[in-house]
Amino acid sequence: MERYSDAASLKRELDDLCAADVVSDVLNRLDTALEEERYADAAALRDGGLTSLAGWWAGRADGDPIGHLLHIAPEYGRWTGRALRSRDIAELKVGRSSGGGGGDAAGGGAAAGRASGQPVLEVFLRDGGGGDPRSLTHQA
Repeated sequence: MERYSDAASLKRELDDLCAADVVSDVLNRLDTALEEERYADAAALRDGGLTSLAGWWAGRADGDPIGHLLHIAPEYGRWTGRALRSRDIAELKVGRSSGGGGGDAAGGGAAAGRASGQPVLEVFLRDGGGGDPRSLTHQA
């Protein structure tokens, strides 16, 4: 027996949660601004929403002869970063080849960065209101 009213109710709840996700909203507004060729708005969203943080970064610290990778990805209302060492990458590779579903470490899948590594960064993004990119604030 299908329960369409329950499904519709769950869909509304999901839409409400997604609307409250500031990072997702910024990314959607950025895509829209680029499609509409509003490059000044897109640049303000990029800078205010910290979207240029996303991706893989290489790093090395004192006493760290091998170095590490930092994967920064959006999560609900925040940007998170995890430091991965060569051992973490090898474990991801082994998990993937054995059918463990560890994600694609080389391809940059979202699951790859969150599946392992040491959490090192968390930046919360807040919208000051009005939909103005200059009203975006962040707190590490």
